Amino acid sequence: MIRKDRDDTKNAMQTKIMLDIMQIESRKWPTLLDLNQKINENVILPQTILNYAEYQQKLQNLALYAEQGDHESMQKLLDKEDVMDKKNLLL
Repeated sequence: MIRKDRDDTKNAMQTKIMLDIMQIESRKWPTLLDLNQKINENVILPQTILNYAEYQQKLQNLALYAEQGDHESMQKLLDKEDVMDKKNLLL
């Protein structure tokens, strides 16, 4: 009985937190009054991680370069220069 009450309370808290976050985020959503203005794409399509393994590898590489003090390699990684070079080779 105590476990069920604890789980119910936990679910209720998670639901309330989720609704509060959605309400706060809804302030950024476009309205009918904003239609004549430019809409920021980050509002409609938030930044997401599509490939988690690639993201983890990038973080590990970034941490390694930061530990070594290799700022040039860090900037190349953040600018995705290696990805752009590979794409340019395919063109």
